[in-house]
Amino acid sequence: MSRHYRALTLLALAVAGPAAVAETDAEPPAQLLQVDWPRGFGHTVGDLIELRARLRLAPGWALDRDGLPPLQPDDRLLALRAADWQADPADCADCHRLLLRWQLFKSVRSPQSLSLPAVTLRLRKGQQIAAIDLPAHAIDVVPLAAWQTRRDWGATIRPGFVATPFDVASALWPALAWALAALVCAGGWLFASGRRRFGERPFADAWRAVAALARKPDPALLPAAFAHWHRAFDRSAGRALSSGQLAGWFASHPEFADLQTEVAAVFAASDACFFARDPAPAAGIDTGRLRDLLARLRDREPLGLTPHRPA
Repeated sequence: MSRHYRALTLLALAVAGPAAVAETDAEPPAQLLQVDWPRGFGHTVGDLIELRARLRLAPGWALDRDGLPPLQPDDRLLALRAADWQADPADCADCHRLLLRWQLFKSVRSPQSLSLPAVTLRLRKGQQIAAIDLPAHAIDVVPLAAWQTRRDWGATIRPGFVATPFDVASALWPALAWALAALVCAGGWLFASGRRRFGERPFADAWRAVAALARKPDPALLPAAFAHWHRAFDRSAGRALSSGQLAGWFASHPEFADLQTEVAAVFAASDACFFARDPAPAAGIDTGRLRDLLARLRDREPLGLTPHRPA
């Protein structure tokens, strides 16, 4: 009933207004054909509230340059965000459409009624000016979450969702078991490959260094490979070990006894390299062969190899 009353009021204003301004015109400056009011209930903060109207202007009349209401800043409860005026020749040659869009920027504590402000449209025909007033329109606004008191309002807000429970303990123990298994596998691989030592492993260290040299088949790298070779034997013996002392070393390290001939050949080639300045090509010793022999020594050396020290 109220909307029919508003429509009749608008029609009366549209007809009576021009007569007061320009008595010489037989036809009113504008005729309001249709108004689409926004719904009057259920609005919350952030909502866009639109009012649409369709008007027909008399010949010669047009919207004034400042005929639309100005936009408003968003520091208020309800602010006008858009005011659009467009011709609508689909209905008639002089038909126009009006769009007014408000936005609700602030929430309310409890359901209450607000009023869209009245809007005045100003029309012009030469020096004549006419105004059309769109009356205020009531809307109901509700809060996002109801709260009862101004004091301790944060505790009275009820969430709109329920968190899904998650049993952390049931997922934690399998994850820890898998992590422990991964660490054991990684440690076993590192130990088996000789890339990490657990205790004293001189031959594993020498194998890593010589393997890096063996990637470049350069005879000039052979003295450096011999140096790593001797350093490994010196660490295992606990003193500087020469070729004449190999028999005593093998006697105290029986796990390497079957490699005595090959180890002695490398010591002889090393003596020739460092003292006779001969890289010992006849013996066929190169970085690749040193790497392979050190790999066999590495695989047989025990954890925490105890240096042999003579009494």
